[in-house]
Amino acid sequence: MAKNPSLEQSNNDELERLLVLLPKRIRKAIYEHSHTEKLIEVVLDLGRFPELRFHGEPALILDEPVIPEEIDFICQQLSGFSSENRAGIERTLHRISAIRNRRQEIIGLTCRVGKTTTGTIDIIFDLLKQNKSILLLGPPGSGKTTRLREIAETFADKLLKRVIIIDTSNEIGGDGDIPHPSVGRARRMPVTNSDEQHKVMIEAVENHTPEVIVIDEISTPEEALAAQTIAERGVILVATAHGRDLESIVKNPSLSILVGGSQSVTLSDEEAKRRKTQKSILERIREATFEVVVEIISHHSVVLHQNVNHAVDEILRGQTPSAAEYRHSTPTETEEKKQFISHYTEQNPLRIYPYAVSHGQIYAVIKAFNLPAVLVDSVDEADLVIALGDYAQAGAKIRKLATVLNIQLETIEQNNFNEIRRVLMKAVNDSSEENNLPLMPEELEIQTALEEASRGIEAVKATAKPFQLTSRKAQVRKAQKELIEKSGFHAHLKGEGQEQHLEISET
Repeated sequence: MAKNPSLEQSNNDELERLLVLLPKRIRKAIYEHSHTEKLIEVVLDLGRFPELRFHGEPALILDEPVIPEEIDFICQQLSGFSSENRAGIERTLHRISAIRNRRQEIIGLTCRVGKTTTGTIDIIFDLLKQNKSILLLGPPGSGKTTRLREIAETFADKLLKRVIIIDTSNEIGGDGDIPHPSVGRARRMPVTNSDEQHKVMIEAVENHTPEVIVIDEISTPEEALAAQTIAERGVILVATAHGRDLESIVKNPSLSILVGGSQSVTLSDEEAKRRKTQKSILERIREATFEVVVEIISHHSVVLHQNVNHAVDEILRGQTPSAAEYRHSTPTETEEKKQFISHYTEQNPLRIYPYAVSHGQIYAVIKAFNLPAVLVDSVDEADLVIALGDYAQAGAKIRKLATVLNIQLETIEQNNFNEIRRVLMKAVNDSSEENNLPLMPEELEIQTALEEASRGIEAVKATAKPFQLTSRKAQVRKAQKELIEKSGFHAHLKGEGQEQHLEISET
């Protein structure tokens, strides 16, 4: 995608308006960073070290803790926080969110950098031209609001529709009374209280004759019902919701109405026999509010359901939606992944995306054999997908996605150390001979210890009770400790002398 110099300059100018609010030492650290333009967030918690987060890079942690005066310095320059503890900078897309103690004093700030981005909806532009109602699904930080903002501008300026944005927290149109230029000619209706969002949605339809309504984050049954009402009146609705995929919305009692809802139906013996199902089944109640559901996989990849009713019917029958469509916005990048590098280094590690596979087990293998490999959170950042066989059968979502992105997919039958070792050794060394080499005694001891630690972690997850590991020598305990902490648990040293061992606990 070609760079837009005027857009970059606008983003740089707006970034400056955020940076001037920050204490001098934090601002200096950002300016000295080699990629200031990649700044995503500045996190300030009282008594802890400031954290500067950059896109695609490790966070930069400063070496002096945050003091009350620094938090006060920022807050005094803001116009105040909303009931949701959010504040903004007029006519920018930045957002400052506060954390308060029980006395309502601010003890933490998250300063999120807002940027105007174009090209995020090229992948679904054809759907906009068809005037279809669209629901965008994805976890926090997946780019839903960024896409929504560009959709509003596209409908208003390119497709010449009457567009109204229901802007509950000023995230779409920016802070202040005048909407940010990135939404084009789209109009905006602010929502003073998030509990009133559904009422403002209906008010927009009744009072302002919109052809398109854009709303960020439908999250309550009242908002879902309002969305249904809007769609029934012939208005195009584009909205977002937090959800991993369409199935998660179907199973969400508050939001399932958006995709038709479901109810339990008891079949007769003959009908159940004809359908080859149980007598009690789930069926869709009504037509889906949205004609298209877009699952955001990453910044470049989406899954489309263009026949939502049919897809929901399949999900309720326990099937995978058969007509799901996979799209990737930068096919030229996938060409690079056709060259699957056979040897990796610490500077160029193998990037692994686990699918229904234990992160802890993969990390244990990486640690045991000191492999140049890392885990990634997004499938399109991966060189290799490791999936549990039952979840990657023919027609499964992850298999289709790996094919579209030209990413190597390997399956394992069981979530265990040896199977993961087999896959990773083959990928890193590209040699079946090396993969079949026997374990050295020290490697075998580490493997056994890490397998025990993985079982202990699962036991603590299930029971919330501490788990005692077997006594091990210091070097092996160190490997266990790293695995335990990497998995989000605590490792406490117990015993004396040769009886020293680790205890796994939640705290």
